[in-house]
Amino acid sequence: MAAIDFDVELRRAGAHATGGWRRVLFMAQRHVLGAAGLVIMTLFVLTAIFADVIARYDPLTVDSARALARPSWAHWMGTDSFGRDVFSRIIHGARISLAVGIGSTVLGGTIGVIVGLTSGYLSGWFDLVFQRVSDVLQALPLLVLALVMTAALGPSLPNVIIAIAIPLIPTVARVIRANTLALREQPFVEAAKSIGMSEMRIALRHVLPNTLAPLIVLATAQLGSTILTEASLSFLGLGIPEPYPSWGRMLSESAAEYVPHRAVAGDLPGRCDQPRRIRRQSVRRRPARHPGSEAARLMADKTDLVLDVKNLKTVFFTNSGLFKAVDDLSFSVRRGETLAIVGESGCGKSVTALSLMRLVPDPPGRIVGGSVALEGTDLLALDEAQMRAVRGNRISMIFQEPMTSLNPVMRIGDQIVEAVRLHRHISAKEAQGIAVEMLRLVRIPEPARRAREYPHQLSGGMRQRAMIAMALACRPALLIADEPTTALDVTIQAQILALILDLQKELGTGLVLITHDLGVVAQTAQRVIVMYAGRKVEEASVEALFAAPKHPYTRGLMASIPAVPASGAAAQARLNEIPGTVPSLVRLPQGCAFAPRCKLAIKRCEAEYPPLADWGGGHLAACWRAEEVAEVA
Repeated sequence: MAAIDFDVELRRAGAHATGGWRRVLFMAQRHVLGAAGLVIMTLFVLTAIFADVIARYDPLTVDSARALARPSWAHWMGTDSFGRDVFSRIIHGARISLAVGIGSTVLGGTIGVIVGLTSGYLSGWFDLVFQRVSDVLQALPLLVLALVMTAALGPSLPNVIIAIAIPLIPTVARVIRANTLALREQPFVEAAKSIGMSEMRIALRHVLPNTLAPLIVLATAQLGSTILTEASLSFLGLGIPEPYPSWGRMLSESAAEYVPHRAVAGDLPGRCDQPRRIRRQSVRRRPARHPGSEAARLMADKTDLVLDVKNLKTVFFTNSGLFKAVDDLSFSVRRGETLAIVGESGCGKSVTALSLMRLVPDPPGRIVGGSVALEGTDLLALDEAQMRAVRGNRISMIFQEPMTSLNPVMRIGDQIVEAVRLHRHISAKEAQGIAVEMLRLVRIPEPARRAREYPHQLSGGMRQRAMIAMALACRPALLIADEPTTALDVTIQAQILALILDLQKELGTGLVLITHDLGVVAQTAQRVIVMYAGRKVEEASVEALFAAPKHPYTRGLMASIPAVPASGAAAQARLNEIPGTVPSLVRLPQGCAFAPRCKLAIKRCEAEYPPLADWGGGHLAACWRAEEVAEVA
């Protein structure tokens, strides 16, 4: 693996940009196209605002003696047929265009927000009428509607603004309506109703602010289209009337009044007189790349060890500093074995899973050290094309929320077929048969019918079963389950976990289970890794860990598990909790990261980080006082 200069990467991430202007300069360098657009837009706005200062002449002053004058020091772009300075009229035309653009966008957006909010929140007959009227308006192009409106209202600045704003209303209203329909079912709306808040107050204070985010992007796009529409109307004589300057009218006048002349560039030697040489490039056939070739090579190795991770390090280069999400992590998984990874939120469990899949977002994340050997092949050494052949084929992942992980506009069967055909060279009919068989394997009733349904037609448990079917469709050697039962109720959780274990035994798949639930760990896993602040603090078999934990953090997790006491004093006992929170991974303490929260911490814990010590039987723990942990209640 190539050496990485951490100082350079942190500078690229903006850690040096602490001041206001430095931050602005960093963002401009990071987003060059956005900065260029901002500069152009700023120049346009400033030109419109300070048109009276920039222009040397009144754009409305007529001087017949200087009609159609050539460009000179007095008139940089010459004059028009009425002797008016062309440069001054262009500058003042920017003010007209900006006024029409902002006026039309604001007017259309305001009316669209009111109509969309009312339609989405109240529904009923108002929503039905709005939908039909909106269909009619959106069936016609913006320019055609604007032409009809200006012809009916007459050419003037206020009428042009109104004429352009009316066609914008349906687009804005539909965006707001769609967001409102989703937001009105949210729990915070129900909570507002439960305290007696009126419908109008809920719509204005709770729903409306949450619908305005997409309007920023929409208004930016509409501003440019309104300026172009105004220029088109003026070009056709239906926009801003004479004598006010308008870019569209000026284009129309120049086409009619000026004598066409050969382009200056055409007069230059070597431009139009010489024929262009057509460069012919040979087309070389690239060798075919078969996604299944890497998987076939991996399957050739039949060793018992499926996954071997050594010294894995994953960091995030942020403007706050170096974020060590996973630091020097090592573990292994054998065929048919279940390894559980537990810890509080922010300890690095999910980043570990993403690192194994090579899905860490870059930037700002980067795997900077270690190795991830899947059936003997280091995944970190593969290029992206080779890694795509492995993902979903030899290593798969089940995510937390199936509703957001499944494509809502694709049928369940089609999504499984897509995963299968990506790695196997089979026909669509064969892949469809595999999809139905996988749905049957995960115990979904009527699998052939369910394969033709969309995600929203299935329950939460069935969606998670479909996700499992998709993950196991290619019979992977390793399955990563990142809290696969978080969004499910207790009964469905037990069913899903039992299903995963049954399929694991049947297929011989290694399983990495990421969870917060130690009860699930006790029932499903053979070995456990406890992570804290990006590091492994303890590893042991399930029996050894629950019988005699060696790290204070592990004991704290176990003590915080709620239990149902029978009666007596135990029923009045308070639930234990670990004081404090997980420290920032940017500014970790010098010694043990758990020391500020540990009751057993001593000065050595704050000064030195303890190494992982082997206490026999593969029981590893990183604690200076591991012998005393079992004695502390």
